[in-house]
Amino acid sequence: MILGSGLVLDVPLAELAQKFDRVHLVGPVHLPEVHRTIRAHANVSLLEADVTGLVGLMSKPNRALSENPMPQPAPPRDLPTGDLVVSLNLLSQLPLHLINAACAGRSLPQTALAGWIKDIQQSHWDWLRTLSPCRCIITDQRHTVRNREGRTVRLDAMIDPNMLPESQERWTWQLAPPGEINRSERTEAEVSAWIIQD
Repeated sequence: MILGSGLVLDVPLAELAQKFDRVHLVGPVHLPEVHRTIRAHANVSLLEADVTGLVGLMSKPNRALSENPMPQPAPPRDLPTGDLVVSLNLLSQLPLHLINAACAGRSLPQTALAGWIKDIQQSHWDWLRTLSPCRCIITDQRHTVRNREGRTVRLDAMIDPNMLPESQERWTWQLAPPGEINRSERTEAEVSAWIIQD
């Protein structure tokens, strides 16, 4: 079961379809190109579900933020269990839409935002540990913006480094090469992965 499958660009779908009896791609919505992608694999299915427990807060993000809620992610009743559950590029991205909605038209204290983001991410991490006997978590931990000379212009922590254990794998992904966002700068993502087995 792949949580956060998106456009399936980062999912080795053919390999997974060969190794497992069933592959479930889970997300809040699946675009037409995803439906076309899975046609070649009879054992791949699409499930539309909110596995974050956050969608209900979107209608009242300002109130939710002021109350600094502890999200309680919970899968819908019909979400299947699996031998392997993968959280793909979700951990760092979960709070973004809610933060944008909550900040619309007003300024909010950075300390409140940081605490809220940490609560959301910690809740997702804790929930993942209750699922399958084998879980894989992949997420970007920080973004580094560099100039043409390779010097760091800005460093953005996507996740509090003290929140998670040391990752088992780490690599650098060229998130935005020069010219994609800024002619003179490039953005690198430091991606980390954990495999948790019971």
